[in-house]
Amino acid sequence: MMNSRTRRLLRRFIGSACLALSLLLGSGVQVSNARDVVAIAGDHAFWEDFEGGTICQVTLENVRTIGGYVLSGDEQCMAAFELSDDPYAWFVDDVGQLVITDVTRKVLLRFEPLENGSFYARRENEGLNNLNLTRD
Repeated sequence: MMNSRTRRLLRRFIGSACLALSLLLGSGVQVSNARDVVAIAGDHAFWEDFEGGTICQVTLENVRTIGGYVLSGDEQCMAAFELSDDPYAWFVDDVGQLVITDVTRKVLLRFEPLENGSFYARRENEGLNNLNLTRD
């Protein structure tokens, strides 16, 4: 079993390798509007939609990476959300959903935009808690 430092280094190595390959082959990431990225980027609260649920601080950065833009936050905290892998990148798809992916570009979450500027991920069909992403 890898320790957390080794895992972080491996993720960064894989991310760098994927970024290099992406630059060679073309990104393939579609962002509906560059203004969306600027408007959404910043500090957010990532939280479970129930009383006493886990709340993690994340930063949606305006810095390109493989699969979109850099997402940073406490990996141990986000592990409570029962995602299939560690969140690595984010982007806004062509229908306006905020998408979070892992380092291999696998979609982990799709957040629907809400009128108040926050985002909501419905996961009850998967037997998991729904999640919110709100400006911090």
